[in-house]
Amino acid sequence: MKKRIQAILDQLTDESRILDAGVYDEQGDLIARSGESVEVRDRLALDGKKSGRLF
Repeated sequence: MKKRIQAILDQLTDESRILDAGVYDEQGDLIARSGESVEVRDRLALDGKKSGRLF
């Protein structure tokens, strides 16, 4: 099941406007994740620095 979820997430984020995606179980544990690994603070330049990555 995890491989199937991972494949779907990879398809969603590959050359897409969806930057990253993740699926969590009922306890809040990460099951699968795909896409860019950019912190929200960096993406939105919340620390006053120019964002290193564009949307």
